[in-house]
Amino acid sequence: MHRISNNNIAVEVDDLGAEITSMVCHGRQLIWHADPDFWRRHAPILFPIVGKVCDNTYRVGNDTYHLPQHGFARDSRFRVVDASDSSITLILESDAESLKVYPYNFQLQVCYSLVEGGVSCEWTVRNTGNGLMYYQIGAHPAFVYPDYSPEEALHGYLQLWHEGVAVDSLEVTRLSARGHALPDTYRLPLTAGHLPITQTLFANDALVLEGAQTDAAVLYDKGGKAFVRMTFDAPVLGIWSPVNAPFCCIEPWYGRTDSDGFEGTIDQRPYIQTLAPKESKVFGYQIEAMCDD
Repeated sequence: MHRISNNNIAVEVDDLGAEITSMVCHGRQLIWHADPDFWRRHAPILFPIVGKVCDNTYRVGNDTYHLPQHGFARDSRFRVVDASDSSITLILESDAESLKVYPYNFQLQVCYSLVEGGVSCEWTVRNTGNGLMYYQIGAHPAFVYPDYSPEEALHGYLQLWHEGVAVDSLEVTRLSARGHALPDTYRLPLTAGHLPITQTLFANDALVLEGAQTDAAVLYDKGGKAFVRMTFDAPVLGIWSPVNAPFCCIEPWYGRTDSDGFEGTIDQRPYIQTLAPKESKVFGYQIEAMCDD
């Protein structure tokens, strides 16, 4: 485990998955502690796919491959290549095992840096092969409610923003029972710009917001006090937790689960990203801790 810290924030990062496992602000823990009774992860990186491919199977040309939900990066051991008191950089590279399930040579670099009030995460994806590379990437941090009670219907509130304006309703993609995107959507109105997070909000799986509807999210406790803010520029946002769990995940995605019944090739997957040989691209997000001294 690796630690970066300053006078206000302390962040711990694991080699396994290059995952943030702890973020403490003035004694308050913001990141879920991975209790397997609810969910055994903290803040996994989703790569080289986001969501599910149908039947865990996808096609590259005439070849067939298999990947579990959200890919393999979250269960892979990263290598630390640079570290200081305020930042850490880790790398995952393709190898013989990854090529069996994902036929592209790549390098995924993850850098966490402390910034004023929080932490910035930057991903750099590099195509180290000789052909066009297809991939997706996403974040999945889980934030702990400071005043959770399993007996209470309300856990907190989420406020979503787009270009500095609070969003007043959301267009949500419907998911099938197997977690694949259906062709229809539904409109979810917000109450005074806030989405109440209740025991049953995620009874039908994640809320999937396509089309860059939001670029910032603020979580509030039951009393209406903000405790964490996340900013991003991803085209898709997932919001999720298990039913009646002590945390909420805010998930910027550069990708999305397969459409229900999808049988196309990887280049036809929704929100697929591409890299030419030797090309790289940078993505990222920021977490601001809104804690009192």
